[in-house]
Amino acid sequence: MITALLLVAAVGLTGCGPDELSMEEAEARYGKAPRPDSSITLDPDVVLIDGGPTAIRGIDPARMTITLDGDAGGVADLKPGKVLFASALAVGRVVRTAAEGDDVVVTIAPVDVTDVIRDGHLQFDEELSFGQASIVDAGTAPGGYEYTDISVKDDPSPATSAPAPASPAAFGRTVDDTALAVTAGFGLRQPGARVRKPAGEVEPEGDWKFGVVHDGNRLGLQATLDHKGTKINSEFHVTYDRPKFRADLTIRSNAIEVARDPQVILDGIQSIGIKIDSGSGQGLRGNGRWTVDVPAQLVSSQLLIYGVPMTLKVGFKLSVATAFSAKNSTLSAEGEWSVHGPIGGGKPPTLGTLKSITNSIRGTSLGINGFVWGAALTVKLGFGILALSAGPYAKLAATVGLTLGSDLAIVRCQSATLNVAASAGIGVDASEPAKKALGKVLGTAVDALKKIELKKHDIYRKTRNSPPLAICGG
Repeated sequence: MITALLLVAAVGLTGCGPDELSMEEAEARYGKAPRPDSSITLDPDVVLIDGGPTAIRGIDPARMTITLDGDAGGVADLKPGKVLFASALAVGRVVRTAAEGDDVVVTIAPVDVTDVIRDGHLQFDEELSFGQASIVDAGTAPGGYEYTDISVKDDPSPATSAPAPASPAAFGRTVDDTALAVTAGFGLRQPGARVRKPAGEVEPEGDWKFGVVHDGNRLGLQATLDHKGTKINSEFHVTYDRPKFRADLTIRSNAIEVARDPQVILDGIQSIGIKIDSGSGQGLRGNGRWTVDVPAQLVSSQLLIYGVPMTLKVGFKLSVATAFSAKNSTLSAEGEWSVHGPIGGGKPPTLGTLKSITNSIRGTSLGINGFVWGAALTVKLGFGILALSAGPYAKLAATVGLTLGSDLAIVRCQSATLNVAASAGIGVDASEPAKKALGKVLGTAVDALKKIELKKHDIYRKTRNSPPLAICGG
């Protein structure tokens, strides 16, 4: 059973006195303390904080701040340009510091693995223990959406006078409400605590809600949107069998030695599936585009890799664009594809069709409607604020484009385009919206945030039209 633990995203992650959290309690909340051994050489800019996570009084991803006990050893050395390292979550390059009573508030920028480790050989082979994993609110990073759980019911007005999109429950089992009990775990936030965003930050558009699906060997993301009369329920999932994440990386003089053939590989993914159910009451007026770094993540385990604390986790990204041309329209589809071969290996994995998404397209409309929906699942072993952590990763991404003709057409055409890509690398995988928002919060550009892509394979790219007639492009 998955246990849901909520990571403090803002003022909910506020402090306690230095004697209120034991090392065990502090590591459960903020991640393990760094204990680098002789096989790893840290960069000279890295400042280790005495007491590690016990010195932390709060972490605020929206403001990119870490509040520390001002008397803790190392805090006085945190000058701009230095790299703070207090725990697996509390890592970042110092932008500025400010005293706040007996504490010090440190504004940080995300760092890469090579900003922290100057020399070392990172090698690991870890099973992904999804059955014992924790659903974590990764915190609202700058420019991001707040985590709103999909299981929280509301009573919105229907988007259309046509049949409404199916409820998320119709897609598959999410973690039930009993699993959302708040426990003293990885980043405690009080139920109902709201995130106070930095002054001047614009709220992203759309009422998004998220849920992590784990049902048997099926793992994935559910996301719902309610925006200007447009409603979307969607799911992206994988099935797995004994999944493993392994890597072999050599770092010399703050750089990955590419000549040594670095490896990051994810094994055990058996299939991917997509489900989309949407409706629009406003047609053209309700259309939009969204890029979402999903704030819900799945933490498999906390590890010490040669004394460097890291979190093994699964994260999600989502992109959506709607093109409804008529009011009171609906559009739905689902597909499933088998996956053969590891992600990040020398050869690309291959896909086979288990359920055709083209044949599943359904909807009602007086006009032609379109929909582009993309999602990515990333497994990463990294450190830093969860939403912007750095480390080796493997990613599986799928994008679906759907088109459905008018009910009034003599021949009603429908088409589906599927693109699937697999990649592996190391670094911080920050979207462009996140980079722009970070720049505003930090007061400096963050163009240096880059990932090193070790392997990338476009494993599937195909369009199918139905019926296979010239008028439908077939």
